Amino acid sequence: MTSDIQPKIYANMKKRILSLIDTMVKNNSHFEGMMKGLHVLPEEVEGYLHARRKALSSSSCRAQDTASTHLTWITYHQNIAQNAPLVDGIAWELCYQALASKYGVSVDAINCIDMGISADPAKSVIKIRGLKPMLTSDNKTAPEFVAYANAHAEEFGWDIAELHPPALALSLEEMNQFDDLIASVLSDMGVEGDKPTFLDVMMGGDIGEDVFLA
Repeated sequence: MTSDIQPKIYANMKKRILSLIDTMVKNNSHFEGMMKGLHVLPEEVEGYLHARRKALSSSSCRAQDTASTHLTWITYHQNIAQNAPLVDGIAWELCYQALASKYGVSVDAINCIDMGISADPAKSVIKIRGLKPMLTSDNKTAPEFVAYANAHAEEFGWDIAELHPPALALSLEEMNQFDDLIASVLSDMGVEGDKPTFLDVMMGGDIGEDVFLA
């Protein structure tokens, strides 16, 4: 943190997340003697990564087999390899869900832990590095802890008003300006019907068959 003295809510959040980390590490004590802070990779994530490895391997073999006759599958494989990292956002979502279920906590809590997933099939583990930073360099609350505080303030008796301003924020006025801009652009394009709002666009919601955003 950027200051020695912070509102009580930060100490409360830190205590709970560190306790969760301690539980996770102790639950994987069979890794003792190896690198500290290892956790077994959930089966759901391991299965997902296996499927992705298999797909990448298949496309690679096909590219090699046809390289002497054409470049189609080489280009195809290169595109996959460059734009589809093995450990992607879906892998993390599956990991968060599995860990939250295993330890009886929210995904918001798991998201406050700094972790890494090994892509090595011989080492299907999660590396627990510790607590994610709670504050940014300009003393704003990190997104993970904004979510965590909002999810559990009532349950744990935290005063949400103690939080420093969030690092990620958009005013109501800015959202309304975005809504007006989109409505104006679509009207100029001759698009009729309901126009998407800022939240529709951000959430990727159904904005109608005849409405498209470049």
